[in-house]
Amino acid sequence: MQHSTWMWTIARLYLLAVMMIAGGAGCTALFPDSSKAQHRLPPLVGPRNAIEIEVYFVDRRKGDPMIGDRLWSSLHSVHTLDPDSARQLENDGFRVAMSASRPPRPLAVLMSLSDENDPTRRVVMQRYTIPAGQETLVVASEIPDGTVIHRPDQDTARPLEMRLGRAIFRIQADKVEDGWTRLVVIPEIQHGPMAARPTPREQDWIYQESQQRVTLYSDRITAELNEQEILALGLGSSDEGDIGGHFFVADSENGLERLILIRISGMSRIEPVRSDLADNLN
Repeated sequence: MQHSTWMWTIARLYLLAVMMIAGGAGCTALFPDSSKAQHRLPPLVGPRNAIEIEVYFVDRRKGDPMIGDRLWSSLHSVHTLDPDSARQLENDGFRVAMSASRPPRPLAVLMSLSDENDPTRRVVMQRYTIPAGQETLVVASEIPDGTVIHRPDQDTARPLEMRLGRAIFRIQADKVEDGWTRLVVIPEIQHGPMAARPTPREQDWIYQESQQRVTLYSDRITAELNEQEILALGLGSSDEGDIGGHFFVADSENGLERLILIRISGMSRIEPVRSDLADNLN
């Protein structure tokens, strides 16, 4: 019994000596510095502002008075558009105006009348949430194969014959101050098969699957809107072959024209999504 007690005492003294040596040299030998670990948790990301919009697609027959001069005369001009930009939009076949948060009667009636069974009286609304610094793509219309488009910024360039063509609006939205949003709308035509194409970023280029693009930067629309105010986009009164006409065709065979309304429905905060600890460490 005395021999066993003596051996146990020696073992405890040995363990104590090892711990003292490790403490004198620092604890890194037993407990590696977690800051030097190969896998670190990503930094926490703060919440981001986001703008909520409603996009109304209003389809009517060409010449329908409900989308004619009476409607446009009830709307206001976009005061943030300079005269040169407004003239360029008109020349390219775009018509742009805005409505106060309480729409005038012609617009309110138009937005409320919808018959899902009648394509000539259809109103479809889609909601989008746009995080600050990002954009969303809204398809305005499909362009029939074989359609020939002349680029307005390149008079000498060969016309483009459409295949799998789409007219879209690239929409960006940023909070200016409480209740106010700066909306940027850039028309773009995409066409051709999907392929890996170089796409610019802030500091470099990456390859992404996309169609060919014709981005109409000269027809960029910038508007500052309060909550519930509406930006109206429609077909201008210029020549039928103008590029803007391809954005407002609901059905070319049946002669349906499309009006697009963008309403600022609200602002929100997007909380970051934190993935599971195990996912971060893998």
